[in-house]
Amino acid sequence: MKLKIKNLSDNQADCFIILLEHQDRKISILVDGNREGTKSCQMLHKEIAELEQLDYIVVSHIDNDHLGGILKYLESGIDKEKLSQTKIIYNYVTEKNISFNQAKRFEKIIKGRCVMKSYMEHYEADDFLYFLSKKERQICPDIDSSARAFFTFLSPTKEEANKVWENLKQGKNSQGELINENSIVFMLEMEHKRAIFTGDANWDFIEARLKEIFEDAEYKVDLIKIPHHGAGHNNVGLESYAEQHECKKFLLTGNMVLQNYSNENVSCFNTQGEEIEL
Repeated sequence: MKLKIKNLSDNQADCFIILLEHQDRKISILVDGNREGTKSCQMLHKEIAELEQLDYIVVSHIDNDHLGGILKYLESGIDKEKLSQTKIIYNYVTEKNISFNQAKRFEKIIKGRCVMKSYMEHYEADDFLYFLSKKERQICPDIDSSARAFFTFLSPTKEEANKVWENLKQGKNSQGELINENSIVFMLEMEHKRAIFTGDANWDFIEARLKEIFEDAEYKVDLIKIPHHGAGHNNVGLESYAEQHECKKFLLTGNMVLQNYSNENVSCFNTQGEEIEL
């Protein structure tokens, strides 16, 4: 079994391809897609073209530096046949009257496709990759990830997403904070390896959500995607959490460094095209 992550991020814009391999089964997941209209979009197109199939596309939230490249790719019609069975993981924000131009374009183009939200009560199981709600993962703290992979949605719940939706309807979106609160956060577990993808959420909120799942159990984390391109206010407590859970690998988009760690102890993967195997 192999879990590989390729970092295609362009400066402060997120884009990752996750590859899961188990015997003759391969699953590929695209997480976000850089900005619309950048040269990095060409690299994304090339990487997808080289895949046998693209099984899932995760749009963590609708900021241009997460959604833009994916939107441009889908609108181009490139690899349309390859993408015909691709499942979309996304929380809708414009189903009524909210004016976010890119989100409207994206939701129009994915209309009629299989779309998975972060707050569904139950998910259909793939033959190898199992999707779990936070509640389902909490009920099963001792899952066996040696024979299959698990994708757990940590945030937002339905209540949290609805709260964001209601505030957006009222025109509240101070400095994009509501959109960040709507970031899809998920945990990927496979062969006793654990990676956490955080979008632009706040780390203190993510840590509290992990405590709900694991309670007082000791557990190891192998990789964390540093939230919000390293913004300080989004990452309060990350260093102490990483030390406690032995995490020494980080995906980083931007130039922030973990202040309390020496370069000898930590691997920060922030180079476009860099590949990590857990």
